[in-house]
Amino acid sequence: MAAALTAAWADAGATVTPARSRLASLQAVQNIFLAGFQALGTLGLLLGTAGVAAVQLQGLFERLGTFSVLRAVGFTLGRVRLVLVLETVLMVLLGLGAGVAAALLAVAPALASGQARLPLAWIAATGGLALVAAVTAAAVAATRAVIPAHPTAD
Repeated sequence: MAAALTAAWADAGATVTPARSRLASLQAVQNIFLAGFQALGTLGLLLGTAGVAAVQLQGLFERLGTFSVLRAVGFTLGRVRLVLVLETVLMVLLGLGAGVAAALLAVAPALASGQARLPLAWIAATGGLALVAAVTAAAVAATRAVIPAHPTAD
């Protein structure tokens, strides 16, 4: 049948291909786009992690007076540093949670129809690496900060 249709429409340039092969080629194009978006998402995650480190350092330097007051009222240097790390962890976890929720909302129709599956290992790996990088940046910033025990009068 395909050969007869191709011969009948040869002057119009039509070709007949099975639906399965046509859908497979379209699926390949879709997969290329998805891989590209996944790469862009990973790049965005890396840039966001670098942004967390920069904001952490800026916030630390802007609040040195506040941390000095905490030290003056009895907080140990370790406690102040722990506060810095925990606030970064909280913000990164909230950001990752919001990103995962938005992504799940975006792919919910495909998941409900059974056309897609979640790359759970990739999600866990990139989210975990982002969290580790943010905690490392916070710990480095907190360790490098010189927070005096008593604020100086300026």
